[in-house]
Amino acid sequence: MINNDDKIAVLFPGGGSQFVGMGESFCRKYKTASDIYERASDILQIDLKKLCFEENDELDITENAQPALLVTQIAILRVLQEEGLKADYYAGLSGGEYSALVASGALSFEDAVRLVRIRGRLMQNAVPLGTGMMSAIIGLPNATVEEICESISPTLSITNYNCPGQVVIGGYTQDVEKANELLDKAGAVAIRPLKISVMSHCALLKDAASELEKEISKVSFGDIQTPYIANVTAEIIDNKSKINEMLVKQLYSPVKWQQTLELLNKKLHINNYYEICADTSYKFFKYISRKAQVKVIKEAEDIIADT
Repeated sequence: MINNDDKIAVLFPGGGSQFVGMGESFCRKYKTASDIYERASDILQIDLKKLCFEENDELDITENAQPALLVTQIAILRVLQEEGLKADYYAGLSGGEYSALVASGALSFEDAVRLVRIRGRLMQNAVPLGTGMMSAIIGLPNATVEEICESISPTLSITNYNCPGQVVIGGYTQDVEKANELLDKAGAVAIRPLKISVMSHCALLKDAASELEKEISKVSFGDIQTPYIANVTAEIIDNKSKINEMLVKQLYSPVKWQQTLELLNKKLHINNYYEICADTSYKFFKYISRKAQVKVIKEAEDIIADT
């Protein structure tokens, strides 16, 4: 059984962390996990097991990747809970915030699966391919990156605060290319244009956010049973009245992931984490706290190793 003697936070990575075969070992070993894939397949009328387990070109398409990740993350979470896991806080990066909401008790699994599918489609259609660009910027103070972005265009901004010294910027291609030049001159250690199929967390998605708001407004959120931390504010959300606003703003606002991890670790004094499906935060924590212990759960064997 999982040891719950110390406070625990569960972290859910976002888009880009999907991989062929994710969840398969859990479905072979745990009926709970297999049933969750079946429920989601019925909701979306697509074969989630085939999408996630077999080699294909469909998994990386955003409208497929987002529900596939959510389903896998919740399937693994339910298995962890059967093994005795009791989390004190949940947090999810980008699309992972929807998994955090399901885990918190505020959003039903059925509504979450539908919403992330729609969210992925809206993001996919929001910005014509090649029009937008995102770059990872390493080795500069956040304030320097913010100032340079603001000097170029109101639609250019930081999209992700990942960890100290690492952010992502996003906007129209010509603006990002100009920013890359100026940030290089400002002393960036590295600038890495990202291979992306969709834009995220910037002003180019405001119209998509308006459409998403219409879909979110159809959902009835439940009371939050376990607190989660919102991407937009990096603050604890324990009142369901704020969820709608947080999810809409999240689509066009930067993800404050560094601030989220710092809140959990330095203010809430949590050193024990489970990261489900990827090692994104495991890597970021190296720049935040040496005390943080992050258990990455990607395969069923990872649970056995932890119990």
